[in-house]
This record gives sequence, structure tokens and C-alpha cells, in this order.
Amino acid sequence: NTEKLKSIQLPQMVIREHIDIGMQLHASGEKLVAEPRSVILFDNLGTRMNLSDMRYFNYRWAKRWTCRSSRLFEARWGYNFYSEQSIYNWVVRRRMFLIFRYFYIPVAVSNKLVSVFNKLKTTLIPVWDPKSDPIGESVLLYSTLEDSKPIQKCHQAE
Repeated sequence: NTEKLKSIQLPQMVIREHIDIGMQLHASGEKLVAEPRSVILFDNLGTRMNLSDMRYFNYRWAKRWTCRSSRLFEARWGYNFYSEQSIYNWVVRRRMFLIFRYFYIPVAVSNKLVSVFNKLKTTLIPVWDPKSDPIGESVLLYSTLEDSKPIQKCHQAE
């Protein structure tokens, strides 16, 4: 419904924008419904990419933009992405894989090269995980807010 989408603030995010929109609709008492006959293609293997695909990947997953998106999402909804570094580690591995695939290196070989690189990297620089019990320490968002409504933060505040 276009009117409902006009009533919310569309996030200027490169990640988590779909979650933000759904949460805004839910907070305003609306439902987000997808067309069940929709077909979404997602080439997770990166079987063969164009340079324009790599530019898009680098834009969407640039640490500067994803960090800003994460901070905005946290400010708007009160979430703390404690495992954010693991996202950036995934991006590095994915970027390497896509570059290998661009040069027609077979998927199995690309995966092996990325795996060896990642093992070496995490051995030298371990992934930091600041919470020993993230599930035990987590709380439901709506149980912490007044009237179960989020306090919306504006994108322009940055």
C-alpha cells in the first residue's frame, strides 16, 4: 500500500533497511505482506559477475556505509550489533570469492582459496566476541519501550 509506505520514514541504509521498514510498519500497527507468487533470484555462488556487480557489492558492503547504517539502526531501535565484526569478515571473504569467480576460477577452487585465507587471518587476528552469553543478555525490544512504540530517530540527525 503506497499510502502506508508514505507514512513511514524510508531509511537511508545500505543494510537492515528491509528490517527497519518492517519494524516501522509493525510499530504503527500495520502488517507487511509479500506477494506469495513473487520470484526473487539470489545468486549466492556468484557464478559469474560483471564489474558493475562488484561496484554494487563494494557500495552495499563498504565498511563506512554499513557502519553508519548499523549506528542509525541501533539509534532508531535500541539494538546493539555486538557481532558486527563478523559481518566485515564475511564481506572480505565474499569479495575475494567474487574476484576469483570474475577470473573464472572454479567455485571449488575459489572456496578453498578463501577458506585457507580466512583460516590464516583468523589465526593471526582472532574474531573478537564481546558477549559470553548473547542470548541470555538479550531482551525483547518492545518490552523495553514505552507503550511498545519505538522512538524514531531522524536520518538527518547525523
